[in-house]
Amino acid sequence: MNYVIQKVMTQHGNPDEIYKQVAKHGNFGKKNGLFVLAIVSVIDLCRTMPHFGMLGPKDQAILLSFVAVPLQYLNARFYSSKINSPIVTVPNSSFSPLYLYYKNPFYAGDKTIEALSESLFVKSMEIFNKLQLTEDEFLLVRALISSHSAVTGLSDAGRRTLQHLSEHYANLLMHYLRTNYGNMAGILRYAELVHLAESVFFNAERGHEFFTYLAMVTDQGRFHAAIPPIFTPMILHGMLD
Repeated sequence: MNYVIQKVMTQHGNPDEIYKQVAKHGNFGKKNGLFVLAIVSVIDLCRTMPHFGMLGPKDQAILLSFVAVPLQYLNARFYSSKINSPIVTVPNSSFSPLYLYYKNPFYAGDKTIEALSESLFVKSMEIFNKLQLTEDEFLLVRALISSHSAVTGLSDAGRRTLQHLSEHYANLLMHYLRTNYGNMAGILRYAELVHLAESVFFNAERGHEFFTYLAMVTDQGRFHAAIPPIFTPMILHGMLD
């Protein structure tokens, strides 16, 4: 992937101070404010969605713990596709690609890091760059993900509420696509967007594997010191303790 890295470096300049710190101390050598801020922002977003208030407090917490990471992944990849980046990026001062954080001397030679980071930060961009979601499509896919009902621990009432809402958002998406693309093209586009949503959940699972490896192997001790305990099970397992 050297050509990709060189292209991004040419577009965005030299690594900023965050990258330099990561190269020296690893990704969790100090408080990882950007990562935590992204999760908090997604949680705040979920709390403002109409269906959130229809759930009881326990169901709200369970749903948030499951969908926060997938939604953060969706946001980052949608943003990255809007600037035509081949690598997942974050909107900080220099748009430093996350992938580069794991292609540095601190993690050099670790094949697990290399394989997982390429899957998470490079290959996951392919479907987003191919489909180039509109803003409306993004919002409807986000609503579908945030109303996911196949979550362990939900009450029967909470699951029924989310199933109903998920069907509602799916119907809205289908109507939007058939209106804007035509009948058959809209149906095909719908299938592609459902596949994209599934890829987000798949990447969230790979992300749990990735951060578990960091927490247990390369950044043992530093990970738990850098990430607030309330977010740790969400990041590592997609669930509450």
